[in-house]
Amino acid sequence: MASSVIEADLTIDGNIKTSDGSVDVRGKMTGDITAVAIAIQPGGSVDGELSASTIAIQGQHTGFLKCSDLTLASTSSVKADVEAETLTTESGAEVVGNLKITGK
Repeated sequence: MASSVIEADLTIDGNIKTSDGSVDVRGKMTGDITAVAIAIQPGGSVDGELSASTIAIQGQHTGFLKCSDLTLASTSSVKADVEAETLTTESGAEVVGNLKITGK
């Protein structure tokens, strides 16, 4: 699986879509991301819709989020409506929005 990285010094305004790869966000992104896997690293932020099989958030996300497996680290801040099959959170994770966790 190919991996695309949005580095810490990069700001993107637009959408990203990959059918086979993953997206690793270390910088700032305004727009939607569709991928197999999405990771938002500490210091990274996305304002837009996220759609993937697996999403791991250590940074910030605002918008809408849909995935099978969602992992929120203690450093994460999510202001979004969330649809996921499973949710794993560390103590300290912040979520503001509607949660729909369906289970597997």
